[in-house]
This record gives sequence, structure tokens and C-alpha cells, in this order.
Amino acid sequence: AQDWKQIERDADRLYIMTYTEHYKGSQPGSSGSLPWIKRVIDYAVNTVKIPPKKIFLGIGLFGLEWVESSQGQYRGTGDDLTYMQILSVIGSYDATPVWDQIAESNKLEYQKGGIKHIIWYDDAKSQKVRVELAKTNGLGGVALWRLGKEDKEIWNKLPKRQNP
Repeated sequence: AQDWKQIERDADRLYIMTYTEHYKGSQPGSSGSLPWIKRVIDYAVNTVKIPPKKIFLGIGLFGLEWVESSQGQYRGTGDDLTYMQILSVIGSYDATPVWDQIAESNKLEYQKGGIKHIIWYDDAKSQKVRVELAKTNGLGGVALWRLGKEDKEIWNKLPKRQNP
């Protein structure tokens, strides 16, 4: 839908959203699993030939929630959960987050009124993995979507900006 090569020619920086792999209209999953993000970077750098320093990796700071229907299908109910809202669910429903080794994100399942809910979210640990991925690939940096919703610990995990 977008001509990345043409955009790259005209722009100093490209901010690539790597937090739309799963969404309210999809089946449950991480907003941006690590394998998917790696494929996006590979496509941008090796197929489109965008210089890595021009790429800024978009990292989501929110959670996504789905509920299971009686037919076993899932329907998205939330796509902008704050970290504090997720912590509230954990406390209210005595839910235990599970670290997904492939996605490098957190998954949380709980029952509410006899209905299964699934939340996928990122915290400081998963966000640090994404920042390190940007660094390892020589990208220009990261862009965080949507400040104010994040695990505040992320600010202790991010590298401090160095002046040239």
C-alpha cells in the first residue's frame, strides 16, 4: 500500500510501525512479535534497500485484549490498554502473566464472568528486546507509540541519548 522506496528517497527518516501484527480485528497475539519485527526490518533493509540509519523502529506501549465466544472464536475488545490497566487486571483476577519466548511479549489469560479473556502486552523487558534489535541492526533509533501508557520501568532500560 505504500511505496517505501519512493518515501525513502524523499524522507530523511522512516518511522516504521512494528506494532500492528495483531489488532482488535485479528486473532489474539502480540502487537508485534520479534520474528515479525525481524521480517519487517529485513524487508526494509534487504529488499527495499533503505539505509538502516534512516529507519526508526516503531514500538507499541499498549496492550491488546480479546474475549472468547461460545464457539471458541475470539473477538477483540481492547486495543489501547495501558500498563496500569493490565496490572489492575492481574491484581483483580489473580492472573499470572506468561512470557512468550517466540514473540518476546507477555500473554495473560483470565476468566471474567465465565468468559475467557486474553491480553497480550509489552513491558520494559520486551521493549528493551526491541530497542536492542534496533541497535543490533544499526537502525537510526526507535519511536515509541503512545507515551503515557507504558511500563514506567522502560525509562530505566533504554539507553541514554548520546550527543554527537
